[in-house]
Amino acid sequence: MTKTNKKGLITVALCAVILAVGLLSAYIIRYEFWRIYGFFDGIGKGETGLVSELAMDEAETYRVNISEIRTADGVSFSNIMWLVNADHPLSEEDVPVVAAVDDKNSVSTYAFYDLQRLFSEVKSKFGKDLLLTSTYRTREYQAWVYENNPFAVPAGTSEHETGLAVDVKIEGYPQKRFINSNVGRWVAKNSYKFGFIIRYPMWGQKLTGVEYEPWHLRYVSEPHAEIIYRSKITLEEYSSLYDEGKFYAYGEYIISRQSGESGELVLPKTSNTVCVSPDNAGGYYIWAKR
Repeated sequence: MTKTNKKGLITVALCAVILAVGLLSAYIIRYEFWRIYGFFDGIGKGETGLVSELAMDEAETYRVNISEIRTADGVSFSNIMWLVNADHPLSEEDVPVVAAVDDKNSVSTYAFYDLQRLFSEVKSKFGKDLLLTSTYRTREYQAWVYENNPFAVPAGTSEHETGLAVDVKIEGYPQKRFINSNVGRWVAKNSYKFGFIIRYPMWGQKLTGVEYEPWHLRYVSEPHAEIIYRSKITLEEYSSLYDEGKFYAYGEYIISRQSGESGELVLPKTSNTVCVSPDNAGGYYIWAKR
């Protein structure tokens, strides 16, 4: 074999290697990048010390019977902070009030406005529509999903039954591949600004019991979404930031988590609306702007 032939074969071999690498890279970017993103998203710890204990004396608080909390003046009672999973299922009476987003999808009235803001921001920033693939599900529909989808969870344990969870995509990037898109990566980093969190991150699978779902957004409202995002924790861990019965400060917010065992909740005195939500785990979250 002449030197010229050898050089030709080497050139062909190099071109073949380069082509193979290029095709593999294209495949990873198109189909498997979500694994890489999820892995690197799990590197590094979240911020600590975001909430600081706040001394509140009796003159700065007032008590409300839990039996009267839904109708108390200056109080907004909701289910926004419900923790829903296999250990904390919903009862059959836990039926949310929902609003129609379109002719196929409905969401909790509490999440409706901020979801519209998120849609508008994506459209403005990227010129693309954020599409809904699953929103509120009745208990009966979730039972049907569970029977027909091996990856679904039993009725009563799905966040979709609260109306607070939405599955999203953009055209061509459904489910895990959503994170492969520029919109998906932006949503992962910015959805907290609209009160949503990526409910099931890859690094939180042991705690949530659910595989990585970058398309599944859960509404928890302000300031909780930002605290969870910056702390890099799951909703299962969120309560651990607060000692029961104490008050904490985060920016312009006052936050407390209380058991309610006494039959009362202690609320901060403020000119702003005080928000109260059960956590579906035996306690209540209380928060308000100062």
